[in-house]
Amino acid sequence: MKRIVFVIEIVLISAVGSWAQKTVLPQGDKNYLYEVSDKEKLRQVGEINFPITSSMILSDDGWFFCLDTIQNRIAFTNVNEEDYNDKMKFIPCPPAIDPYCIIRHENLLFVGGYGKSDKIYFMDMDIDEAEWRPLELPDNVRPYRKSIDDLLINEDTLYALDNVVTPKYLLAYELGNDSLPELIGSYELPPNGSYESYKKIKLLDHQLIFLSRTMSGYYGRMNHIT
Repeated sequence: MKRIVFVIEIVLISAVGSWAQKTVLPQGDKNYLYEVSDKEKLRQVGEINFPITSSMILSDDGWFFCLDTIQNRIAFTNVNEEDYNDKMKFIPCPPAIDPYCIIRHENLLFVGGYGKSDKIYFMDMDIDEAEWRPLELPDNVRPYRKSIDDLLINEDTLYALDNVVTPKYLLAYELGNDSLPELIGSYELPPNGSYESYKKIKLLDHQLIFLSRTMSGYYGRMNHIT
């Protein structure tokens, strides 16, 4: 079933710390770390030195990753530490792509974006001086005009959303503990209208939900949930 609606998306990035749930919220042009108590009250812990961005990861173990597209790098720190700003580290993004999104699965860090050939890279953070490695792509996503604009992990499967040039595709990778991520599926996404741009992929009740936007001279701008 498909509905056409206008969508306003607000995402709270949160992690469960040792004694409170933690959330990062923007205020003006800065990000701030908050604690959420059992009484559902917010307490500001302090500023966190990350830029405002649409791609952040704050995991249950307190590790916070932020994609800095201005300096083409990923900043990360553990917000369960008191001196989390002083302990911040940086990983340069793969030089072959313009990065748009990041995601983490256990020891693996993934980044997706626009590239002339490869679009998704991963790094094993348990390895000292690890390097970025490209993921396998099907031929229909490899052309230089294609781009990966969002990533989602459900259990041991990584999903990558292709958003440039029709037809657009959803890619699926198996994340095994003792093997490299393996491409297991490529699925063409149904079009909703002219000049469609897929924005996000979400998981709801074991179903994949796609947020997209179209533009036409008759209907104007419309948002879609597929």
